[in-house]
Amino acid sequence: MIAVEVLTELRVQAVDRTFTYRVPESLKSWALPGARVLVPFGRRSVMGIIVERTDPQLAESLAELKPIRDVLDTEPVVPGDLLELAAWLSERYLCTRSAAFRTVLPPGAFGKVNRYYEPGPGAAEAAHIAGVGGGVMGRLARRPLSREQLLAALGGDLGTLRTGLARGWWVERTEGQVVGPKTVRVAVPVLDKKSLQEAAERMRGRAPRQAELLTWWLSRDLDPLPVGEMARLSGVSREAVSGLVKRGLVQLESRAIRRDPGSGRDPGWDTGERPELNEDQRRALAAIVTQMEAPDHRPVLLYGVTGSGKTEVYLRAMEEALRRGRRAIVLVPEIALTPQTVARFRGRFGEQVAVLHSRLSPGERHDEWMRLRRGEAAVAVGARSAIFAPVDHLGLVVMDEEHEVSYKQEESPRYVTREVAWKRAAQHGAVLVLGSATPSLEAIHLVERGRAVSTSLKERVGGRPLPQCVVVDMRRELREGNRSMFSRRLEREMAERLDRGEQAVILMNRRGYSTFVLCRACGHVMRCPHCDISLTYHRSGEDLRCHYCGYTTPYAETCPNCGSPYIRYFGTGTQRVEEELRHLFPTAEIVRMDVDTTRRKGAHEELLGRFARGEANILLGTQMIAKGLDFPNVGLVGVISADTSLHVPDFRAAERTYQLLVQVAGRAGRGDTPGITVIQTYNPDHYAIRAAADQQPRVFYLRELAGRRAGDYPPFSELAVWRTGHPEADRAARAAGSIERRLKEVLPPGAGRVLRAGPAPLGRLRGLYRHQVVVKYRQWSDVAEAFREVWRESAGLCDPEGSVSVDVAAQMLL
Repeated sequence: MIAVEVLTELRVQAVDRTFTYRVPESLKSWALPGARVLVPFGRRSVMGIIVERTDPQLAESLAELKPIRDVLDTEPVVPGDLLELAAWLSERYLCTRSAAFRTVLPPGAFGKVNRYYEPGPGAAEAAHIAGVGGGVMGRLARRPLSREQLLAALGGDLGTLRTGLARGWWVERTEGQVVGPKTVRVAVPVLDKKSLQEAAERMRGRAPRQAELLTWWLSRDLDPLPVGEMARLSGVSREAVSGLVKRGLVQLESRAIRRDPGSGRDPGWDTGERPELNEDQRRALAAIVTQMEAPDHRPVLLYGVTGSGKTEVYLRAMEEALRRGRRAIVLVPEIALTPQTVARFRGRFGEQVAVLHSRLSPGERHDEWMRLRRGEAAVAVGARSAIFAPVDHLGLVVMDEEHEVSYKQEESPRYVTREVAWKRAAQHGAVLVLGSATPSLEAIHLVERGRAVSTSLKERVGGRPLPQCVVVDMRRELREGNRSMFSRRLEREMAERLDRGEQAVILMNRRGYSTFVLCRACGHVMRCPHCDISLTYHRSGEDLRCHYCGYTTPYAETCPNCGSPYIRYFGTGTQRVEEELRHLFPTAEIVRMDVDTTRRKGAHEELLGRFARGEANILLGTQMIAKGLDFPNVGLVGVISADTSLHVPDFRAAERTYQLLVQVAGRAGRGDTPGITVIQTYNPDHYAIRAAADQQPRVFYLRELAGRRAGDYPPFSELAVWRTGHPEADRAARAAGSIERRLKEVLPPGAGRVLRAGPAPLGRLRGLYRHQVVVKYRQWSDVAEAFREVWRESAGLCDPEGSVSVDVAAQMLL
């Protein structure tokens, strides 16, 4: 007998540990680390994952251990390196082991535990008992009943259900239901081709439709086909297939089929081009290959201007990794980038590419995961969570647009993808490539400290110039009588470019029609009742919405505060920009991309495909359109308001603004047409806006780094944000105060600086008042043990209505 350590699916901190179970002899071959199991836990059955096998000699009285009830996998779904990575995640980001292990499990790993009831050893006794022996036992004898069905048959009598279990009238069986392969019924010939031809001739008079189907199938060399597809392609009904089965000419078999996320989709991008590398690209590729061969495998920062051919360098580096028998993971920051990226990578590597992102169905993600796990695919492409793809023999990890905020996971475990990617690469001796036209200050600091190497692409492919950038002072526009959201320069440039058949990209980094609704009589602003945030007006639904918690209410004609009819919406969102664009350019086709238009599965691909094929003249959207996309016919980029992200109460506001402007400007002039970017702002002299427009990255980085150093902010320190939430503000404040005191008590002298507890910048969110404590520290190792001690205690600081969370290596303070 053997024993195993199992981590259950339960997310409760009180049971955040492994439990030891005995493995029955019948399950011994399958009970391996990384396999999912069904185990008894208290009075119920739960799912879990085997973390490790335990030496029977070390287990306390092996015979007394509860046995696992079932192994749900014929082979482990999680490889050993991901089990190790999950344990590290739990330690590094202070989360439960269950939360950490869920990140490395395949999609839908922990499904539903179903309970069924069958006749037990005391069934004969029950047959003589009124109310039970009649219909209930008869139904159980015909087929198992679910708990709901048995209770309904007993008239909802839970006492009788339990009595029946105790007396053995019926027994309970549990079954774990997880996402698995999709199977279809496939028609397979039973006889040889000659015999089937003879059978078709004999049936022409008596069963003409069956004969027609058989003749059609013979013309296709009797390829096994799913029944539905066979009926559809032949034009003959399913009943004809059933007739052939009854005659013994055909048999039906269940076969697994792949749910291919790219099946039948043509995004409209050319994927076959293999251009010559220029000198900068060859030098960059050589730097990556050098690190593949180096003993320390330092990360490589690929710092390339927009349109400089970074993707082609990634592709060549992947070719080199595959040539060496290694595999690769490629991360992109936005789902919107995935279709175009996948098209290019599949154009080069075909079916070796697997796609992983949240907009796929659970079945599609499961099948792509298992293709990687079985080694059928060698390249994983996807958004943030693709870093946990089960890729063995990993040789290369690419983080495209490494600076992007979406690489930070904001739910537990609150990991930083750059750190996880570095850890994952180190596990395999792989090279991590960080690519960006606007690298994060953290990446630049790594190079300055010698922990990473840098290589640059200074010019666009083909010597194309960077777009001309024009900054328009919207204060001056207003003084000169222009009250439109479009400056005269931007409107003129759009008209000229559209007349020439070029396309335009317009950035408005706020969705909705207006950003707030105000009563001009009393000054009341319509706010979310659950969050400390104003509601956004959406004209399409004539409603007001909270973009944080999803609260929605109909648009009011009168003020709820004073009853005045003088209600007016202020500010601008993408819906309002779209309305104005249609007014100015009535013949233009406009594609709008924001959270509202991309909720539906496949919407990103569909909208970007229309623009790529030239079916739309203007692409309007939020920051999801600002990076990575490559459309050669875009001659103009317009930024409606460069100030949107500039005044966010966060230490990264200037960096985010600079990155966004440089990235969106880079969408222009990527083809043969020179591009121009028009940046509208009320702060034309701000150093972030000026540096982006003048293409002076060094000026921006030197000033921003100096400010960060003076304030002891990242990358010169790390931040941890301890946040409390409670329906009552004073209780949230008291809990935050307790955390502040405990941190000051347990942190070693000089290890970190604990800032005073206070309200969070978003003081109320989803009905909870929020307070926070910020800690600045230089080294994680200096504070790790103290943080873990306070984290273990934190669950008792708030009552069940409240919450405590900690964000280690926080990227923002909101």
